Amino acid sequence: MRKTTKISIIVCFIGVSLNVNANLFNTWKSIEQGVSNSIKQTKTGGEAIGSAVNKKIISPVKNVVSGAKNTIKTIEDALKYYDILNDASAEGYRSSGGHKFQQPSFFAESDGELKIAIFNVKGFPVKLNGISNETAGRISTQIINDSGWDIIGLQENWVRNNAIMSKINKTKYPYLSDHFQGNASTFGDGLSLISKYPFAARQEHVKYNKCHGTYLMLVANLTSSPDCETEKGFTFARVYLANDLFIDVYNTHMDTAQGAVKQSQFNQLEAFIASKSQGNPVIVMGDFNSWIDNNQAQGGASAGGTFASNLGLTWACDIAGPTYSNKEKKCSGVDHLAFRGNNQFSFRVENEKEVKQTISDHHPLVTTLRWTNHAAR
Repeated sequence: MRKTTKISIIVCFIGVSLNVNANLFNTWKSIEQGVSNSIKQTKTGGEAIGSAVNKKIISPVKNVVSGAKNTIKTIEDALKYYDILNDASAEGYRSSGGHKFQQPSFFAESDGELKIAIFNVKGFPVKLNGISNETAGRISTQIINDSGWDIIGLQENWVRNNAIMSKINKTKYPYLSDHFQGNASTFGDGLSLISKYPFAARQEHVKYNKCHGTYLMLVANLTSSPDCETEKGFTFARVYLANDLFIDVYNTHMDTAQGAVKQSQFNQLEAFIASKSQGNPVIVMGDFNSWIDNNQAQGGASAGGTFASNLGLTWACDIAGPTYSNKEKKCSGVDHLAFRGNNQFSFRVENEKEVKQTISDHHPLVTTLRWTNHAAR
């Protein structure tokens, strides 16, 4: 987790303390200790970072709080320190150690099978109800490496990328996406791709234009999820199964909010796919934070249905039948996969199932597709 995300939490607690002036200084003491310890436990070089945060953030903000005593006028008095670490914060991309992209020289057979897994790995720091590095490593060693899956899309891989990717069997899965760390004040999008088949490691990352929820809103009980503190969106990667067979793979994590925000995110993803992948085979997978049933997304919005029909996509769960425990809805749950072929290659669903595990609160959802090469017949 980056330093500016930690300072977001500091500001969040300050917001609480403004409403409870009698406890202001006791609250600050716990903030100082908790944030410093958390940073040391969640990032390599934590001691140096902790020292920098103490010097540039904790001490200046403490002075603001102490000087104002019980009369801090606005949260902005503290928020102005939020940007101090922006220039020094980790951001951008970091290699996950995968192989460089090389397009296959062989051509597609007449047909084949493809297993795609969607796995929200709960990759938060432990103090934010996430998982440790040791636990994250077990995602690779105990779940992925011997799974037989072909392409794996991860969500919520925010601060455990190295722990997961370093344990991936590179012989079985040589292609790994670079880790997108976001900008100076966010988690990044937490979206990663692992594949047996080649793709360029530097995926295209697109942030959704609309979101809902901040840390301060969480404190004020105005939201249950501060989605705007991340860069939720989608990624694009062109995965080559053969020289003449590639699939445009989209991996997404949408907001927990429904209604206008969710509709906007579906619309944005639809517009991008329509422009980028015209005429191409497509797989869209991820955590949509919505069930989808009878061409409607959660809350009655038609976003999920119109998104699929406008792009010629089919929700795999519509074909495979109930995947989750809720048997009344074909597409219950929040993790989904949609697909389409083109004139040369068609796809059909063989099955879709959850794989039970105990590491994350999301079980991997695995869809098996059969593809047919009509040009080879």
